[in-house]
Amino acid sequence: MTSYITAVIRLLTWYPLRRLLALAPPPRVWALLLSKGPVIARLFRQRVADLADTARYLGLENPDDLAARALVMHLLNELDIFYFNRPGRLLPYLRVHGAEHIQSRKPLIVLFSHFGPNTLFLPILAKQPGYAQIGLAPSELIKENKVTSLSQKKVLQTKDALLRALGIPFLSSQAGLRKAVKHLRSGGIVGVAGDGRFGRHFIPVPFLDTQAFFSPGPFKLAFLTKASLVPAFAYRRKDRVDLLFEPPLSAGEPATGKRAFTGAMLSRYARRLEAHVRQAPALYLYYVLLTRRHTTEVNRFID
Repeated sequence: MTSYITAVIRLLTWYPLRRLLALAPPPRVWALLLSKGPVIARLFRQRVADLADTARYLGLENPDDLAARALVMHLLNELDIFYFNRPGRLLPYLRVHGAEHIQSRKPLIVLFSHFGPNTLFLPILAKQPGYAQIGLAPSELIKENKVTSLSQKKVLQTKDALLRALGIPFLSSQAGLRKAVKHLRSGGIVGVAGDGRFGRHFIPVPFLDTQAFFSPGPFKLAFLTKASLVPAFAYRRKDRVDLLFEPPLSAGEPATGKRAFTGAMLSRYARRLEAHVRQAPALYLYYVLLTRRHTTEVNRFID
């Protein structure tokens, strides 16, 4: 019954929220939802409780407050996509740091994380010639029946239309390896989640005082194509979003074998991600909860 009520609430607020996003400057929307954190937390009590349990598992301080903030941050991330059909309204509030790391290096792999408003990198990267995204497009998630609720499906359908409006091609993470290799070897740029949970092979890495399982795929791709690996992290502030392109993990042809290179680059990436998560855990907690829930034969994220 609770899940049914939640779905109805989502659908009832869907169009008013879209109208608000069309009229109000982005910082006003962000401030409004952040100020309504306690109210939103009461609407999603079970989800907040799950987030708080995850925070306790990780040994984070103030788990209840952190859980409520993490939920609001996740909802804001979901709403950001609605600006993609009018990126001009969003761009004045995006502050790019380290742009030199993506402008002079090709081939290039931008390593996203499920940290903060990471989709807001896309309007910036869409301007880069030869940019493509590795991963499952929203339309593919719907086709593969990876979503069950009507509200989730509606969100993904809207996401798919708005991403198409940006003109970013998707290379399927499950079937597009050859295309990705060809794209990079021709001097292109791809974006991929460094902490993604798709795939069958995962490598255990020390992370947040425990052990996490990361896919070696992006790092093997860098070895095969001699591409630079540039981590990217996004922070939501009160009146803006800071988009950080960090110095590359590697550049040029690797000097070691594939296994050693993959392990070394993955460990470096995990250490950088951990530093950001410790600085702002509310921007990552929701993803930790999701990855703990989406495990099957092995725990793919936290063991």
